[in-house]
Amino acid sequence: MRWKITDRVVKFYEFGYGPLNRLLSGNYGEERLQNPTDIAPVADMNNYYQMSASYDAVGNIKSIIRRGMAPDAGCFIPQEIDRLTLVYDTLSNRLFRVGDLAPTPYRPYGFKPGASPSAEYVHDNNGNLTFDPHKGLNM
Repeated sequence: MRWKITDRVVKFYEFGYGPLNRLLSGNYGEERLQNPTDIAPVADMNNYYQMSASYDAVGNIKSIIRRGMAPDAGCFIPQEIDRLTLVYDTLSNRLFRVGDLAPTPYRPYGFKPGASPSAEYVHDNNGNLTFDPHKGLNM
């Protein structure tokens, strides 16, 4: 996916998919000329925004790792903002809990838990989500 805003550089996301067409990664980049005399731009994968995901045997997302811009020593630099672990109920295969093990100072820039890490998602008998503890939503 590529885009450009007015006279600025072309920006893009590259996506990686596994053999079962599951999203495994997404990386942000910008096209830049290395030298003023260059004709063709070079892809700069600057590590500003990246994500990777893993799945269990039945296709549930097991983990998501995201990097994003976070303040550090007075400026914004790429940091790990999410290291999410998703846990599913073994009988119903429904999302049960989400935990985040990202470094503490950078967690506020990623997943925003609104409840304790042990908070559980609630579903009705048909599998519909009825309560999201992190958003405080009753559906």
